[in-house]
Amino acid sequence: MVRVSIVPDFVTISELPKISGSGLDAHTEFCIRASFEDAEGQMWSSRMVGTADEHGCFDLGITTSVKGSYTGVDPAGLFWSMTPDGVDDLDQFQLNAPPMNGDLVSQHPFGFPTFLGDGDMETTITLTVGGELVEEQKLCRSRIPATLTEDRIIDGDLRGSFFYQKEHSNAPAVIFLSGSEGGVKRYQAAQLASRGFQVFALGYFNCEGRPAQLERIPLEYFEEAIDWLICRTGCDKVGLVGGSRGGEAVLAIATHVGADVGAIVSMVPADIYCATHLFPDGIAPSWTLRGEDLPAAGSSEEHTISILARQSPGSTLHLAKEMGGFFQDDEEYEACAIPIENMTAPVLFVTGEDDRCWPSHFAAERAVKRLKQKGFSYDMAHFSNPDSGHLVGFPGLPTTMSAKVPYRDKKFIALGGSPAANARNQRESWQATIDFLNRHLAHAE
Repeated sequence: MVRVSIVPDFVTISELPKISGSGLDAHTEFCIRASFEDAEGQMWSSRMVGTADEHGCFDLGITTSVKGSYTGVDPAGLFWSMTPDGVDDLDQFQLNAPPMNGDLVSQHPFGFPTFLGDGDMETTITLTVGGELVEEQKLCRSRIPATLTEDRIIDGDLRGSFFYQKEHSNAPAVIFLSGSEGGVKRYQAAQLASRGFQVFALGYFNCEGRPAQLERIPLEYFEEAIDWLICRTGCDKVGLVGGSRGGEAVLAIATHVGADVGAIVSMVPADIYCATHLFPDGIAPSWTLRGEDLPAAGSSEEHTISILARQSPGSTLHLAKEMGGFFQDDEEYEACAIPIENMTAPVLFVTGEDDRCWPSHFAAERAVKRLKQKGFSYDMAHFSNPDSGHLVGFPGLPTTMSAKVPYRDKKFIALGGSPAANARNQRESWQATIDFLNRHLAHAE
């Protein structure tokens, strides 16, 4: 009897089930297809074609896909390689992406495609042989696991969502920050909380009750959030996790108001204070400290992203090249470098060497060099994959449109990497993040 086994058949999005089968004739060619319907009613699917072994068995962790939406051996291939059914032009699909809903989550200004909602993601796994359906199984993948409690936080100026498991009240505490999209990273925070943390997804701009733009955000706001989380959880120290502009933010926070920070994960960051480009209203500093503007790299006219306005519709801008000038300018670095040697906690940098959004790999390497030169006494590490780009965060969602994002007026900004490499970096760096936080924050419950 032919059987498809999915173990476990209920997982979080960031967890990877084992998919295997038995009962086929020896060396039979078979096809596995995965599909799900997103929150907008769009169907997504992927497929692999492989050959059963001499015992009539297969295991997607070791069985090679010879054709389909991915090739080679990849236990996560069915999930990252999904594409929307009936869509021939993925660029146009991205341009038509609907905005995200929710009072604490806003659409990224670049227009990332949206297929998330709070409900579980029911994925259908089918096995066919010779074009005939042989077996069908269901896999439930949870966006916000039912084991978690979510408290929406509106406390003074603080805005966000706090995720925790009631039975793990002494779990390590972490603040999770968004990047240039702003809003509240609920799904990322929930996935991290499901791995044994108490996570405060903190909104600092582009959400209700907070500034619309990443403009002159007081670092004291984050200090208030740290104090709030320590009071709420009873933890002595908290971790900071952020990507892109959030990766820059966690370095600035840990440097200036980080006395109670116990671990820092800075994903695809800048190591300098960067300006905010307020389209179409000019440029402003992103951060303030004690009422004073912090420096803002990229503020001069020749370093603006005005090139976007000159970009032709349908073209893709390699923004990292445009920003490389002020990132690598010695005078700009001297004036705007974050003095990260003043941090008093271990730090993990996560990058992709093919980041085309901004020069995060260069920035992380320079940051590590600076810390070594300054005699930084805490643990530091740099996790990177050579062929991946700007995309970071929890694994398990399709990465087939992760190499670029639409900006405005049918223009695109390159993010870099390939779907397979970006998926691998997500999976490996997510585990590295969890291990790092556990190592430096975990304490007896």
